[in-house]
Amino acid sequence: MRTTGPMSVKLAAIQLHDVQGDDAVAIERIRDAMTEADRARVDILCFPECFLQGYTLDEAETRSRAMNLASPRFHRVLRVLADHEVTVILGVIEQDAGRWFNTAVVIHRGRLLGRYRKAHLFEANFRPEPNLRCSRQAICSSASTSVTTLGSAMALESSPGKVRA
Repeated sequence: MRTTGPMSVKLAAIQLHDVQGDDAVAIERIRDAMTEADRARVDILCFPECFLQGYTLDEAETRSRAMNLASPRFHRVLRVLADHEVTVILGVIEQDAGRWFNTAVVIHRGRLLGRYRKAHLFEANFRPEPNLRCSRQAICSSASTSVTTLGSAMALESSPGKVRA
């Protein structure tokens, strides 16, 4: 990780329209943003929730888009992102043991450094998201770099009392 000064970290957040169900196009958009971030000497680049596969509330779409973080499909994503210096926090739809999670993964140089599964899901029309599961355990790992330790949280989880260091 590069830094902009003593004990400083340059962070950028990007808000792009997601690409619904097309990993290849989404990965190109991610790589383009990472290239720009590398040029700007950004240390950490944050993408929106479920950005890789496109946010959906449809269960069939979720099932077809979700990926296991140990799968060859996810490892291909890691390989494609390995050429960049910037650390990425990327929203994905994670599949694990037949359930789907709104997960943020931390990636640096093609390595998965950590993940965070969202625990407080958006309630559309006062009903929880039908396709995604809340994390019932603290599936949150920190990612240590040369200058800092990263932890991630998502919308609705940053409310007082929901996130603790």
